[in-house]
Amino acid sequence: MNTASIRRKMEPEEREMIEKSLVNSPSDSKRLVGGIKSALTTWGLSFLIFCICWLLLAWLVELVFESDYLKRSPNPGWILGVGANFCAVYALLSTEKWLKAWKDPRPNLKADLENGEVLEENLNISEIKRFQEPEHGGLIYFLRISDNRILVFFDQES
Repeated sequence: MNTASIRRKMEPEEREMIEKSLVNSPSDSKRLVGGIKSALTTWGLSFLIFCICWLLLAWLVELVFESDYLKRSPNPGWILGVGANFCAVYALLSTEKWLKAWKDPRPNLKADLENGEVLEENLNISEIKRFQEPEHGGLIYFLRISDNRILVFFDQES
């Protein structure tokens, strides 16, 4: 039996599943809030790392040169200001990259609901290989189809 595809009308259970996925998908405002949280968290952690590195550098300079200039310098605030700005730029750029990679599934789900059809594929599976993910114990199935394509199925229940 070869691979066959059939277009058919969507069943009520399938429509319900897509509607549930649409409701659970994050809206634009939730995505924006997630981006703001990500930017603030990234900024805070990177600035903390910057401050720790600066203190370690001051300690090393004090050990090597027997000088505590970095600790008693007249205005160390400019170093912290530059570090804070650098960390803010890094946080904004990394969050922007993350948000661009976060694809919004809602337009595709809405189009599927409006279309009201599904593409049903009947596949001839020649081999199955099951793996268990070591960290969480989830099952992953690799299915070889007769035309040598491989489908991967992640068992969400496991």
